[in-house]
Amino acid sequence: MSTLALSMIVRNCEKHIRECLESVRGCVDEIRIADTGSTDSTLCVASEMGARVIRIPWENDFAKARNLALQEVHTDWVLVLDADEQLDPSASHYLPGLMNQPKVRGYLTSIRNYVLSTQDYVWDRPAVPNDASFERAKQYPAYAEHQNVRLFRRSPEIFFVGRVHETVGTTIESSGGKVSPCPVLIHHFGLVEDPDTRAQKNRLYREMGRQKLLEMPENAQAHFELGLLEFEDFHEYQEALRLFRRACELNPKLSVSWFFAGVANLKAGQPEEALRCLKNAGARPLVFEIQGDAFYALGQFDQARRAYLRAFDAVKLPPELGSKIGLASISTVLEIANATSNPLPHNPSQYI
Repeated sequence: MSTLALSMIVRNCEKHIRECLESVRGCVDEIRIADTGSTDSTLCVASEMGARVIRIPWENDFAKARNLALQEVHTDWVLVLDADEQLDPSASHYLPGLMNQPKVRGYLTSIRNYVLSTQDYVWDRPAVPNDASFERAKQYPAYAEHQNVRLFRRSPEIFFVGRVHETVGTTIESSGGKVSPCPVLIHHFGLVEDPDTRAQKNRLYREMGRQKLLEMPENAQAHFELGLLEFEDFHEYQEALRLFRRACELNPKLSVSWFFAGVANLKAGQPEEALRCLKNAGARPLVFEIQGDAFYALGQFDQARRAYLRAFDAVKLPPELGSKIGLASISTVLEIANATSNPLPHNPSQYI
């Protein structure tokens, strides 16, 4: 039977570490934690929970720190969590079978990022109402999911790459290994931290993102990651737009960068350029909604209405999208009435 270790890097996370480690009880054979300089009770709690802890230097490089932590692992497989995450209880059901697949070297796990509003999104993933039964998560109104390789075989060929937003997926794929999706779910609470904690993290990520860009100047993903930080957290829209544009040049297939280039252009008052970018952003509801915003800014109300309708979710219509459809529809009616010198129709709903 395959064995599994939890591998983590931590620093001053006493308020999260106990719940994180408790969530893997019965799922892992060993816990290996690399500490980068904690001054609180993190190490005491980790030791109480059965973890083997080592101290490592912090060199503004998450990949380097995670690879040092991996050196302490001796199992067949590795699970990676951050201290502000917890493994869903259902994982114990899936893990044995997943680790018994000889052709798979890594698994994409779903990470559920809890947020404080249904208006939030994570990268280009809009938040959805929280229906989670996970006890700690019930207090939050929404979440947005993304996937990352968090479960993988222990092998010298598999290691983390990237000073920030580090991943093992690159090395698995470059060695010809197979990465498959899996039903394992991770709950992430970092986006509901207090504002000061989040601001401190963002400053660190910005510094590291700039260093990563110097090291990987031709990497589209690195440009996109820093651009997103500049856009969302520092509101440096022109710098963000420059980074998004460069990401699109380096990798024209990186649809998420085209999407945010479109959003940034719209923010900069350039709706026509926004529409040009959004043509390359894929066919998804959020893309259609931003297209609607761009058409509306151009005064093309019927086009806006049609784009908003494409964004319509038949299961549940978000209130703000319904308002946009209504406003675009009324504007279309007014535009038609003005153009034809005819009075407004008695039933404007025919245009919706």
